[in-house]
Amino acid sequence: QALNSGYHLAYLIGALLVGVALVVAFTVLRSGDGPGAVPEPVADAGPEPALAEAG
Repeated sequence: QALNSGYHLAYLIGALLVGVALVVAFTVLRSGDGPGAVPEPVADAGPEPALAEAG
């Protein structure tokens, strides 16, 4: 019994970490700020210099 108590603690810690990972993943994926999010429009600063010179 004493030999298994360490395993029970390890399983409990592992299960808690999986639960925390699921909560974090769900929160990050639902926030919409990931790489697939639509970027906000940037104020128009005019044509790029290289394009203006190419004419």
